[in-house]
Amino acid sequence: MVEVKKSEYWHDMAKKGEIDSEITTKLSELYTQYQNLSPSSIFQENTAIFLESFEQELNDSIQDILHAFPELSKKEAQLQRKFTFKMIQQILITTHIQKALCEITFPAFPILKFIEAFSGLIGEAQFRITENNIIVNIMDPSRICLIQLKLSDKSFKFYQEDIVAFNLDDFKKICYCQAGDKSTTKLIFGKEHLFISIHSEKYNSQIDRTLDAIDLTIEEPPLDTLLNIEYLVKYS
Repeated sequence: MVEVKKSEYWHDMAKKGEIDSEITTKLSELYTQYQNLSPSSIFQENTAIFLESFEQELNDSIQDILHAFPELSKKEAQLQRKFTFKMIQQILITTHIQKALCEITFPAFPILKFIEAFSGLIGEAQFRITENNIIVNIMDPSRICLIQLKLSDKSFKFYQEDIVAFNLDDFKKICYCQAGDKSTTKLIFGKEHLFISIHSEKYNSQIDRTLDAIDLTIEEPPLDTLLNIEYLVKYS
C-alpha cells in the first residue's frame, strides 16, 4: 500500500524551501559585503587566520540572520551557522590570501595527459581567465602551429579577469598522479601562484601543491583573422 502524503506535508516542504532560499540569499549578501574588505581587516598578518574581532563580527552577523527565522530548530540553526562560517572562511582565503582568479576541477589523470600533450609544443603559456572559461592561445616558436584551448566545466568558479603565465614542464610535474588512483585535481589560478589539490578516492587522501607564476610577455596572435583565412584546400 502506497502512503499518500497529506497536503500539510507538501505545504511544510514548500515553506521550508522558501526559507532555505531566503537564508541563502541573505548569507550571499553577507559574503559580498566582506569580499570588498582588505585582507588586513580580515586576517592576522601573513596568515590565513581570522582576526579575533572579524571572527566575532562574522559569527554575530550569521547569528543575526538565522535569528530572523524562528522556524529553524536549534540543531538546524547550529548546523547552518557552522556550515556558513566555514564556507565564507574558505572563500575569503581563496580570494584574499590566494588572490584567486578562478577555480576548476577535473579528473586528475586526463588533465595530466592534457598538460603533457601541449607541454611538448611550447615551454611556457599564458592563461586568460574570463567569466565563462579559461582561454589558452598557444603558438610554437616557429609560428607554424597555432592552438586555442578553452577549459571549462560545471565546477568552474570565476572571481576576476586577468592573465597569468606558467612554465608547462613545472605545471605537468605538480599535476602528477597515477592512472588508477581515481583522483580529481582542483586548480585554483591565483595572480601569483597556481594552487593544486589532488584528491585520491583510492587512498582517501589529498596532496596540495603550489606553482609560482612567471613573468611572460608574448604577442597575442590575431586569432580571429587567422581563423577567417580561406585556403584553397582544406582537410577535416
